[in-house]
Amino acid sequence: MTNPTDPDHPFTRFAGELSNALPLIHRLLADHPPTGPCTGCRLPGPQGAPSAPCGVRNVAALALSIRSARECGAE
Repeated sequence: MTNPTDPDHPFTRFAGELSNALPLIHRLLADHPPTGPCTGCRLPGPQGAPSAPCGVRNVAALALSIRSARECGAE
C-alpha cells in the first residue's frame, strides 16, 4: 500500500496544488465538518451522508498544512 504523505503520491500532489488556493481550502473546510455526518458530501436522496472527516476534508487539511509549512520555510 502506498503512503498518502509521500510527496509523489497523487493525493499529496493534489493537496500541493490545492495549497495555492487558500479561499477554496477555507471553503472546503467550512463545508465539510470534522465530526459527525459530512453535510458537505450529502446528496439529495435516502442515502446517508458519509462519516466525517471525509476525503474532501482530509485533502483540504493536508493542503493547509502544506501551505503552512511552505510559508514557514519548512519545505
